[in-house]
Amino acid sequence: MSVATLVDAETLYLPDDLHVRSLDVRNVPPRSRYSTIRENLAELPCGGTLRLINDRDPRPLRLELEHDRPGCFDWMYVTHGPDAWQVDIHKCK
Repeated sequence: MSVATLVDAETLYLPDDLHVRSLDVRNVPPRSRYSTIRENLAELPCGGTLRLINDRDPRPLRLELEHDRPGCFDWMYVTHGPDAWQVDIHKCK
């Protein structure tokens, strides 16, 4: 039996009830990426995690989230480039 259960192509439920949603924006036009990421973060339930996959370091997004919504999100790099960055963004409140 798998440790995690794949519910659909984008949502993964882990045994400890953590909710992980994957969002790959590498094929999203650059001018639409920000709004796509923000919409997904807004829809994320408290305690949920968005795994963001991007073709560049999303550090500017982290700085903006920390400024706009301090203490609302935890941020953890999963992979650091050079072709893709994966970051788990956990919604705390």
